[in-house]
Amino acid sequence: MALFPSVQEKAQAEIYRIVGPDRLPTFDDQEGMPYLRAVVLETLPWSPSVPTAHRALSDDVYNGYFIPQGTTVVLNTWGMSRSTKYYQNPSVFDPERYLKPEPELDPREFVFGFGRRLCPGNELAFQAIWIMAASITSSFKLKRTVNDSAHLDDDVNRFNFEFLNVI
Repeated sequence: MALFPSVQEKAQAEIYRIVGPDRLPTFDDQEGMPYLRAVVLETLPWSPSVPTAHRALSDDVYNGYFIPQGTTVVLNTWGMSRSTKYYQNPSVFDPERYLKPEPELDPREFVFGFGRRLCPGNELAFQAIWIMAASITSSFKLKRTVNDSAHLDDDVNRFNFEFLNVI
């Protein structure tokens, strides 16, 4: 929110429209806050925190690479979140991508794992993040300090580089 004040202002306006200034948001308010939901969704792939790994159950070949049985394969979640195959302008923090008539890939499809290795607490985690974001955003205006503003360009552009689209 400190990096993107316009996003914060829009989320706060949505919260105040739904709950007003006298109480904190509750889970019952979530349906009326699609922009805040989109902000939370946008944070998930922005900097994935947990690597997802699988073990090959049998020998396999993927894109010409032989993967022996028992090999631990680490999924490139960060790379998926930066792929133009899944996201238009993937390096831009853009919550609006999830509000389109045909939204871009929901990051919950990959940031919490895949298939039978999907995190069983993924919905609990998402709800915990949402209520925390709703409570903090409704209560505070987050700002960078004067000393931090010198590094703003580095923070905003830290993902703007050539990406080899191998996914």
